[in-house]
Amino acid sequence: MREILRTANITKSFGGLIAVNNVNISIERGSITAIIGPNGAGKTTFLNLISGVLYPDSGRIYFEGRDITRKPPYERAKLGITRSFQNIGVLQSLTVFDNIRASTIGIRISTSFSNLVNIFRRKTDRELYNEIHEIIDKMGLRDRKWSLVQRLNQAEQRVLDIAMAIAAKPKLLLLDEPTSGLAAEDVPRIIKLIKSLKEAIHGITVILVEHKLEVVKSLADRVIVMHEGRILADGSYRDVVSNREVVEAYLGASNA
Repeated sequence: MREILRTANITKSFGGLIAVNNVNISIERGSITAIIGPNGAGKTTFLNLISGVLYPDSGRIYFEGRDITRKPPYERAKLGITRSFQNIGVLQSLTVFDNIRASTIGIRISTSFSNLVNIFRRKTDRELYNEIHEIIDKMGLRDRKWSLVQRLNQAEQRVLDIAMAIAAKPKLLLLDEPTSGLAAEDVPRIIKLIKSLKEAIHGITVILVEHKLEVVKSLADRVIVMHEGRILADGSYRDVVSNREVVEAYLGASNA
């Protein structure tokens, strides 16, 4: 197996609440893995630990064999880990083009001004312009590229959010509820978009947190179920949804 990410006994607590409890996961390069579970299961906290928004209380995180447990988000981004958030993280007062441009430049810069100058010497305005337009075309936003984001509908803003995440050409893309807040008729567009990423970015690995099981069924090579901070089940979609413990966890959560 071509492992790209591994967590070793990671745990994260908030006060007396254990949000992620001794979790061991190995993710294969080029796969799409869905993490599901009831609210409060620890799914988003797990993504926050992988992206560096949070650090684990104990345990280690390895990306391409490198220990990244204490690396900040910007260093993980430079290594190839990017994410989108459940709450869409776009700049409403800018155009679609400018949002993607800001994201593209932001990933490349470092804390060194000399490095920033070198980046712009290597990358001409025309090259950057063409690169941004290629992303816009692949994401189906060509007709909206000069529109202010505040004029986009919810689905278009979600697509833009994902476009900004892939502007860095990530090796590992983390998606936190990519269909959250969307109307039912808009969900297939996001499914199609995520599927297309595997062709657009060779070898990309995707981990997504998602509540809609039809999305999980359509996308995931593998499904991991979290419950009360632990891994409850891990396998194919068919195996997971027929698992009695998983069914009881979901029913228990819905009846709570």
